[in-house]
Amino acid sequence: MVRLLRRSLVKVSGLSSVFLVYIMVSLRRRFSAYESMGDLFRKIETEILETTLTERLWGLFVELQNSILQVMGISFDDLIQMMLCNEQVEEKMIGILMEMKSWSQHQNLEMSMHTPEYQCLN
Repeated sequence: MVRLLRRSLVKVSGLSSVFLVYIMVSLRRRFSAYESMGDLFRKIETEILETTLTERLWGLFVELQNSILQVMGISFDDLIQMMLCNEQVEEKMIGILMEMKSWSQHQNLEMSMHTPEYQCLN
């Protein structure tokens, strides 16, 4: 019975020391990565405004495209088919898609660089 009690106390003390170390490390990390709530909210607000601006610009682009197609009297599918049948247009489209891909990768890299700023709240 005494051995069982000692083993239990050893396990509890070991577990307690692990939790204590975890708390100390997390507090150190939180204090070293301290950022005021105002700064954090300003950064989030800026990113939200950039996102909504991008969404608005994309919506305007889609509306403009639909208006042009309506004036031309063709559907979007017909436009894509005509573009793909023309080799020069196809080459230009591939170039545009490659530029969009590299721009997207650049944006993802920028976003991944900003991610740790928000992790200080965890």
